[in-house]
Amino acid sequence: LKAVIYAGVGLLCGRQTKNSYLERSFVGFPDSKLLRLLYQMRLISEEDPSITRDFMLQVLGNYLTIPPYPMDQLRSFPLYPTESLLWDHSIIPPSNSQLRATQVLALPKLNP
Repeated sequence: LKAVIYAGVGLLCGRQTKNSYLERSFVGFPDSKLLRLLYQMRLISEEDPSITRDFMLQVLGNYLTIPPYPMDQLRSFPLYPTESLLWDHSIIPPSNSQLRATQVLALPKLNP
């Protein structure tokens, strides 16, 4: 565990891929200890021996990943609505009996 403890944030918190730093660090680590570690970190609800090693490493990797910044997500949207956004019924619902013809619908992100 010393290699994981002293590892940089970028190694541990980056997007997890196959043969990532976490997987390489826990090669000699027994499954029972990894299961106990996840249980003590409250990442799994109970110590179930049927949980696979890949699942345990995915849980640990998802816990350590840095979530994307909200501003980056907002910047990915266009400033003004595009035609595809206006016709996308999953974002703007089609007219139905609940909506009145004079009712104004809010569009996502008109001002940053």
